[in-house]
Amino acid sequence: MSFESAVEVIRRPRRRSLCIQVKPDNSVVVLAPRFVSKGAIDRFVTTKIDWIRSHQSRNKDSIQNPIVWASGGEVPYLGQSYKLIESQGDEACFRVSNGSLVIPDLEGQALQKKVMNWMRNCATDVITDRVEWYAAQMGLQPKEIKFRKMKSRWGSCSSRGTVSFNWIMLQAPLEVVDYVVVHELAHLKEMNHSKRFWDIVEVYSPNWKVHRQWLRRNQRWLMRLIEVG
Repeated sequence: MSFESAVEVIRRPRRRSLCIQVKPDNSVVVLAPRFVSKGAIDRFVTTKIDWIRSHQSRNKDSIQNPIVWASGGEVPYLGQSYKLIESQGDEACFRVSNGSLVIPDLEGQALQKKVMNWMRNCATDVITDRVEWYAAQMGLQPKEIKFRKMKSRWGSCSSRGTVSFNWIMLQAPLEVVDYVVVHELAHLKEMNHSKRFWDIVEVYSPNWKVHRQWLRRNQRWLMRLIEVG
């Protein structure tokens, strides 16, 4: 099978140019206008082979083993690895202790759900604090802060002034979380990704390019938390 034949082509009537994407699972997708021929798409992909292989290599480097949902497994939280340790005796609470997560007598999906609920609650507190701090620094005030699970985005900002965040990102280092917060708050001033937008981001997150790249390289790894199996 040729490299080009393994590419998924999605045609969209409103597109005016070709666009190529490498997904976290290393599959390749080309977004194309309806009028572009298969031959033209194949030639376009051929010119991008080095770029595709480079991004696929980065994805492979970032892939780590699935989380083991049992005592002895490890879960990342704000860039640190927390070992899952079963509570002793009759204690059935769920808590953080000395860099570990003390868990009740659970495993598999039951434990996974417990950890996800814990991290979602932590995200509400941690990210809200970061939003309030950066909003004060930037002279901004979002109308509402929301948290939800998103498959392909870390945050969003609506034209009504609501900022939303993917609580899954709380596994990332705090400086990466801060970048996402600054990114979405900056949209309250610039609802686009123009130079003026990135200039605002750079003032409050000088290493935003590094943090953005970290998220891109570790997306699949971060999503392990919500993979059921």
